[in-house]
This record gives sequence, structure tokens and C-alpha cells, in this order.
Amino acid sequence: MKIRYRYINAVLAVAAVVMAVLCTMSITGPLKFDSERQHREAVVRQRLEKIMAAEQSYLAKEGCYATTVDSLSAAGLLPDSLKYIPFNSSRKTFTINTSVDVLQSGRSKPLVECSAAYADFLEGLDQNEIDNIISQASAEGRFPGVKVGNMDN
Repeated sequence: MKIRYRYINAVLAVAAVVMAVLCTMSITGPLKFDSERQHREAVVRQRLEKIMAAEQSYLAKEGCYATTVDSLSAAGLLPDSLKYIPFNSSRKTFTINTSVDVLQSGRSKPLVECSAAYADFLEGLDQNEIDNIISQASAEGRFPGVKVGNMDN
């Protein structure tokens, strides 16, 4: 009889340890995701700022913005290594959108924005968390990623 109780107690102790580990993981998992997301966003934002600086140089030289990061690299304004979205295994490049706004005075104003989607630079992290932040951004009418510049100005 005592052996049976010891066995039951041992099983209960193991179950309690497993539950404690699962509870800890359920708390630390999202915290680790948020920390890694913030780190990756900072790295992406730094690259986007460098691309925008290259775009300003391109605009001063050519009179318009470059439509691709390859154009900036070909013009010698951006190192090839900076045109790729970091943390992405398929070597995707940043997206550049350009436009020209014609003001009431008739003067043309070139516009540019450069972006990287969450799905591209959060690759390898918890897919459910990625899907959640993409859905949240879309529901709020925000770009689901990081972008600099604005096509609305």
C-alpha cells in the first residue's frame, strides 16, 4: 500500500513540475517575442533610415527618387548588404514606393516611402504572435510592418 502512495505522490510531483514549467513558458514566451520584435524593428528602422538618406542623395542628383534599392546600389549610394531585409532567409529587399504630387501652384513634389513587412523580418519567431500583430495593425488601418516616409505628404 505504501508503495502505491509513493508512486502516486511521485506522479503528482512530476505533474506539478510539468505544470510549473508550462506556466513559466506561457509567460516568458510572449515576453521574449516582444523583446526580439523590438530588437528587430530597431535594426530594420536603422536600415530604412540609411535607405532614406540614400534616396535624398539620389533625389538631389537625379531630380527624382529611386524606385528600387537596386537603383540606389547601382548609383553607389547604398551598399548591397543594406538592401536586404535583415532576419529574412530568402533575401527579400526593402519595398520602395514613389510618387509625384502636383501642388496647386503646379510645382511637382516627389514623394517616397520605404518599408519592410512584419512577416519578412520577424521570420523564425512564433507564427501565431506574428499573425496577431499583423491582424492588429490591419484592423487599426496601419501598415503591418515598419515604414519610413509617407506617400500622403
